[in-house]
Order: sequence, then structure tokens, then C-alpha cells
Amino acid sequence: MVNLRILKGTQDKPVDESIIQSKLLSIIRDTYERYGFNPLETPILEFTDILSSKYAGGAEILKEIYTLKDNGDRNLALRYDLTVPLCRYIGMVGTRSLKLPFKRYEIGKVFRDGPVKVGRYREFIQCDVDVIDSKDLLHDAEICAIICEVLDNLGKDFYIEINNRKLLVGIIEDAGIDNEDLQSKIILSIDKLKKIGEEGVKNELIEKGIGPSTYDPIFENIGVKKDTNQDLLDYYEKNLKNPTAQEGISELRKILDYLEAMAIHKEIRFRPELARGLEIYTGTIFEAFFKDAEITSSVAAGGRYDKIIGKFLGKNKVVPAVGATIGIDVILADIYNNLDQYSEIFKAKTCVQVLIIPIKIDVKKVIPVAAELRNNGINCEVFIKKKKAVSKGLSLADSEKIPISIIIGPTEIENDKYSVKNMITGKQISTSLGNLSENILKILNYN
Repeated sequence: MVNLRILKGTQDKPVDESIIQSKLLSIIRDTYERYGFNPLETPILEFTDILSSKYAGGAEILKEIYTLKDNGDRNLALRYDLTVPLCRYIGMVGTRSLKLPFKRYEIGKVFRDGPVKVGRYREFIQCDVDVIDSKDLLHDAEICAIICEVLDNLGKDFYIEINNRKLLVGIIEDAGIDNEDLQSKIILSIDKLKKIGEEGVKNELIEKGIGPSTYDPIFENIGVKKDTNQDLLDYYEKNLKNPTAQEGISELRKILDYLEAMAIHKEIRFRPELARGLEIYTGTIFEAFFKDAEITSSVAAGGRYDKIIGKFLGKNKVVPAVGATIGIDVILADIYNNLDQYSEIFKAKTCVQVLIIPIKIDVKKVIPVAAELRNNGINCEVFIKKKKAVSKGLSLADSEKIPISIIIGPTEIENDKYSVKNMITGKQISTSLGNLSENILKILNYN
């Protein structure tokens, strides 16, 4: 007998969890499109040399690539993110063939052979949104605003941490480190600050040959605390003379001004120690976190990466880009465990919006009613039970969180009057078949 099992770090999603995931993806997709982003799809399989290119994710992430050979003995790999395939795509088609700036989103599965924990899997979905070929910092702010809007729609409190890689690089340069490879190693260690603490980071830096005379001034600068974002920016503007750092400060000010103009009221925290470990980032970086959640991992993250696409084009051409990804598995893990903290839209256990319950009537009589609803985009199901149809039907609607039920018997058909029950509020209305869909849509939108 076959030993039935799945690989650690992968998962089957039962119906109720799949419905929640589908609704979350709809929120994300709809938000991306409202901001003018169009879908792009790339293959799950890529050539290994592309994913492991020095222009890609950096040494740390390469340790987690799934590799394989096909029947033609070609070296292939499962994509570990959606950014490198995007860069490869643009490198192949060229920027001249695209409407610039190119605003795209992609939602798809990626794979990493990394540590498994709650909300972190080996097979998971990323939801990327990027603007290609624009240096305008309005797009950096717009990406942050998109993340805020998506998370707002979940009904869960969150905050955004923001920084600029140039500020961090400037602080490291002021400590006497001009070598880019060494700067990247320091940033990679600083990125672990929340996970292993300051002493853990310092010990890691010592192992990399970086001593206290170098890291002490770095920690002194990134550890400065002020009451407001503006106070902290003022402090750095006054005390850091490094031109790279000053450029980062100026960009942060502009982005925060844009977010204020967009009426982004969620908490935006300027955090100078925020590093984002991937080597591709060149400017803005940010991460989003839930407040008071069991899961402490970021639920969305991104930033500006102005150099990587040009390198894929092979001409050292600068193609500025900024983007973000939403890690839905982290969000889903929290929704499953804390459903009461989230919007009502996640509480339905079925895609059915209306349950039609026929009583003392040939089921053929209600088929036109079901067709009317479906033709108007309303998901409905006909409940086929002859014994105790009403009680069993209403019980099903209640347990599955179906928002509306309609009981139809001979009288309803004869008089063209249908009783529509809102299962959430308990209220009922009476309507004709001609107005049925319109009234149901009003209830669904109100709920």
C-alpha cells in the first residue's frame, strides 16, 4: 500500500481555507488593478543559471533553490521569487516593446528549501506589484499605499516600517567601509537584528572580520530614537554629512510627504535599522507587520531596485524599478487562527451566496429562479431535500454562513412574491422575480 503523505513545508488546503485564500487574493488583485497595474504571468520553471545569476537574489537565497535536470540534461530550478523572472522577461523583450512605466502585478507560487515554521512554507504564493522604468518617488509611495489599502480591507491593525538603503549605506560608509561586498555583508547581518538581537548581530559581524571599531559607530547611528519620523529625519540631516545618507534622507522626506497627501493614516514608522537582506535594493525599503499578532513575521515587504534589470539587459543600462510582495501564507495562518479579528467576508464557509429552499413543489419550478440569480452574477445553490426541507435548509445556511436564503413554495410561484431572508441580520423582504437579483445584490453589498 502506498504511504500517503505530503512534503514538509507544503500543504493541502481544505475547502474552507481555500475559500478564505480566494477572497484574500481577490482583495489583492482588485486593489492592484485599481491602481492601474496589469497582470503578467511567468513560468514556475526557469534555467538555473538565470536564478543563480550574480544579478539575482544574493548568496543567502541561493542556498534555498530547488534544482533539477530535465530529460534533455538541462539544469533547471523552481523560481524562488517573482522578481527575477520579471527581470528576465524584461531583459528578453526589451523596454522598447513595453508601455513605460510598466506597471505589472503577478500572483503565483514560488519555492524555497528553507526553514519551515508557522506562515513560512517551502511552497507558497507571492503577490508582487512593481513599477518599471520610473525614478519618481511617487511610485514608491504608491506601492506603500497599495499595501496599506490591502491590509486595511482585512480589518486587522497593522503598521509599516520604512527606511532607505542609501541612509544605511551612508552610515556604514561613515564607519570606514567603502567596499560594496563588505557593505552587503554588514547589511545582511543587520537584517537579522530583530531575530537574534544586537549581540547576535555583533558576534556574526566579528565572524565576518568586522570588529567593534567599525560596528560600534554603525549601531550608535541606527539606534537613535526620536518621538516622530520628522524629528528623526531632522536629527540625521543635521548629524550625518555623508552625501549618500543625505540623499536617502531627502528621498524618505518626499515619500512621507506623498503618503500624507494620500491620507495614509496607518502608522508609518521610520526605522533606520531596517535593512531588508536581499542585495538588490538601492533606495526605499519597507516592511508591513500586524499589531498584537501571534505571527511576528512581516506580511508584506518591498523597495526600490534600480540596478538589477539593466544588468539583465546586458548593457549596464539603468532601469529604475520599485515594487513589493504580499506574503499571503503569513496572513492566512493568522486568519485561520484568529478569524474573529478579521472582516466578515472571510467567515463564509462556502462560495454560495444564496440558498434556494423548495418546499412542496417540483424542483423544476425553482430552476428559473436559480438561473435568474446566476445570470446576474450571484452564486446560488438549490437545496434538494424533501423531508424537513425548511429546517434543514436554514440550518445549512446558518452553519455554512450563507448570507441569504429563499424559501419557495407553490404560493410564491403563483403570486410572484419571494421571501428573501438575510441570514446575518435575520430581516426578511418580499420581492418579485423581476426585482429579485437587484434586491439580493443590495443585501450582499450592505452585508
